[in-house]
Amino acid sequence: MTSFLSYSESIDSFLADMARATAVAVERKVPSVAAGLLVAKRYRLKRPLGRGAHGIVWIAEDVVGKGDVAIKLLLPGSPEMSTRIRGEISALRSLRVPGAVSLLDEGLEGGFVFIVMPLVVGAPFPGLRTPAPWSDLEPLVMALLETLSGVHARGIVHRDLKPGNVLVGSDGVPWVLDFGLSAPAFYAPADPLDRIAGTPAYLAPEQVDAGPVDHRADLYALGAMLFQALTGRLPHEAPDVRALLAAKFRPPPPIRDLVPALSPRVANVIDSLLLARPDARPASASEVARLFAERPSEVPAGIWPALVTRPGPPLSVAEIGDLFWPSHGFASVAEDAGALLHAVSGGDRGRVRQELERWLADRIARWELGPGSRVVIDRFSLDRLEARRRLAELSSTPGTERAVALARTAAEEGRLGLASALLQELLWQTPRPPIAELELVLSLAVEVALADGAPETIDRVLYELCRVGPVSKRVASLEGLARAALAVGPWTERALDLASQLEPLSDPALERWRHSIRVLAARRTSIEREEAVLEELASLPTAHADELARGTFAGWLGRLRYRQGRYLEAATQHQIAAEAPLWHTARASALMHAASAFMEAFHLPEASALIVGALQFFTECRHATGRAQADWFARTIAYRRGDSLTPDLAWVERVAMLGVRTLEGITCITEAAIAWRAGEREVGYQLALRAERAWSAMGENAGAALLASALVLACAPANAIVLADVEELSQRAIDCPTPGIGIQVLGLIADSLPSAPPAAMLERLASQIPEAHHDRRVDVLSVAEARALLAEIRQS
Repeated sequence: MTSFLSYSESIDSFLADMARATAVAVERKVPSVAAGLLVAKRYRLKRPLGRGAHGIVWIAEDVVGKGDVAIKLLLPGSPEMSTRIRGEISALRSLRVPGAVSLLDEGLEGGFVFIVMPLVVGAPFPGLRTPAPWSDLEPLVMALLETLSGVHARGIVHRDLKPGNVLVGSDGVPWVLDFGLSAPAFYAPADPLDRIAGTPAYLAPEQVDAGPVDHRADLYALGAMLFQALTGRLPHEAPDVRALLAAKFRPPPPIRDLVPALSPRVANVIDSLLLARPDARPASASEVARLFAERPSEVPAGIWPALVTRPGPPLSVAEIGDLFWPSHGFASVAEDAGALLHAVSGGDRGRVRQELERWLADRIARWELGPGSRVVIDRFSLDRLEARRRLAELSSTPGTERAVALARTAAEEGRLGLASALLQELLWQTPRPPIAELELVLSLAVEVALADGAPETIDRVLYELCRVGPVSKRVASLEGLARAALAVGPWTERALDLASQLEPLSDPALERWRHSIRVLAARRTSIEREEAVLEELASLPTAHADELARGTFAGWLGRLRYRQGRYLEAATQHQIAAEAPLWHTARASALMHAASAFMEAFHLPEASALIVGALQFFTECRHATGRAQADWFARTIAYRRGDSLTPDLAWVERVAMLGVRTLEGITCITEAAIAWRAGEREVGYQLALRAERAWSAMGENAGAALLASALVLACAPANAIVLADVEELSQRAIDCPTPGIGIQVLGLIADSLPSAPPAAMLERLASQIPEAHHDRRVDVLSVAEARALLAEIRQS
């Protein structure tokens, strides 16, 4: 059986059943679409894969990325459905977990929502004839538990885990799909209907009971799936849905009664997954894996006794911080967790342990088991804890305006994650604030999300806007602004259309963001389009007559001058922008852009000095994406200086976890170049392939995509090189308008070229870089190195 999304024909979704039971009639028609339709000017529908309660999944050709994808078409239908769709998109966007399907693109088209995902082909779990022996299931189950552990670590509960949502490919790898009913583990929505959504056969009792739901509901569903795979029947069988749901609160038959050959150890684990009380089940997916593998219990030995149980003086911030694993990303989590725990406990050992045990019990943090076990907490959860503490300090009734002022101060200081968490706490308070206050909170939330720039951050605020619904014209405008910002990455033409269609906003800050999105979208199209947009906006600094407007325009102009190859002028404009009264993150970005311009002008000492300043700002602001990009600039400057470097694969993975494909793409190019120079061709080949896929998927930045393809050929095994690919790449290099890229590409593929390009052509390409700098490395090669490699063709 092959499908992307499979629904049980015997039991409808529980949501639909509840709607019928409560006489809620909501008609949701699947959009009338047909094969050949081009969605978002990019995805051409080929054939349907599956149909669900709210939409249909198609195989589609990505005409930009050149490959097949899965595209899900849905009708919002109601504010509740819009929120649910947004929840799925938010979950997919934040997932960078092996074995979990991720988001490639999304948007609105023709009255429906579309969600684009990688095409996964396989059979519903376990992908075997059932009942199946444990020996056949075990490798699938362990891989699935690793995926679930990663999903839960990101604060996401699937809530509809079932065989049709876990496809097993021909390679035996399980993939978790359809996060349409997923929810953040830290939310407890007031609407019971939202809590109990799912498929009856696999629902945990707490979902049936409309109680708080966390990741242990997914573990229950896994237990039901394993019971079914081993026995050929469900744990509970009943004549109808209501009887089935009632049976959930009674224990199913012990699985060894049905499968006597099953080992007692495996049987005990499966029976424990199906216990009615969540706190009686295993604590986590990693704990289930440990139990299945029969590994000894890994107690965090020494941490509690050494730090918090022995009498002694109050602990310092650093000592408390040692309880936590250092962040896998770029966000200084361990230090900040220590500071927060110290602030609420005064360093008292008993209070530290008490508070930390509360975090662990609430699943805000978790033990990372193994030698030297420590506690893991992510930046998002930490910011939420800090937000709650600060709001509590205001007073018992803080008032929305005071809380918004607190969030604005945090944003101005560059703590965008904290500001976002403060605002989200306000949005989830009960009862909902009046419309005027709600608009105040949402306006700042959008401004903070746009300043942060990470797609998942913008998506979180868009989720809140969908949850609130179009309660006013201003809220509708905010939703349009957020959608336009999200569209910039995967399809810039759509972003420009969306931003241009927005009416002017009365809030000056948000109006600047509307124009910024227009400029950014134009920048990713043609230089003429960008020049036209900036010419239209040239009067803004004069009209507003303030330093912020002048600084903002200087930043826009600096990016245009960079694109025009006028690098020193670009650096000057960005330095002007950095002097404006910007939020700290914006100032750090201006410094980084100035450094980038100096780097392209071969002024490496100036570039290096500015990057140090930008990196310090981003680190203080806890801005993970900005810090990662500044790190990339620092590493690229070192590469261009000729420093001795080796490829850092762990760093590549840390960058990839941020989910910013442009950053992942340029990081892979730099590390592939380092590997190529170090003679690590296989490493370089894999990195270059990854970069090529990243840039191809975005359909932008022809120069970066070209370099990635050239590095693929330069590092590829001889038997993997196709002459047609070489010929196509050489022609693209000759036509490339980006200074210096063309000659670097020809130099990288020189070994595969049948003959040397004409000397006049090489001179034209080399002239794009000033002759005084021909011996200086650019992205991968210097002009002199490229010429030397091409000269070897003539000599041979």
